[in-house]
Amino acid sequence: MTDMASPTAAQRVALFAVIHYVPLLRAAADAALLGFTGADLAGQAQAISTGARYELRVRVTRT
Repeated sequence: MTDMASPTAAQRVALFAVIHYVPLLRAAADAALLGFTGADLAGQAQAISTGARYELRVRVTRT
């Protein structure tokens, strides 16, 4: 039987981002009526947690 490897530092950072930042980003996006996908939010959360640059593009249309 093999032992499961401990998560790497990068995996721990990613998990922290998902647990802590994605719900906050989702609430903000929903309040602003922005249609971000889960992948969008996960990318934003990862950038926030690591301090990486993240480019956010929003298209505004008038209805």
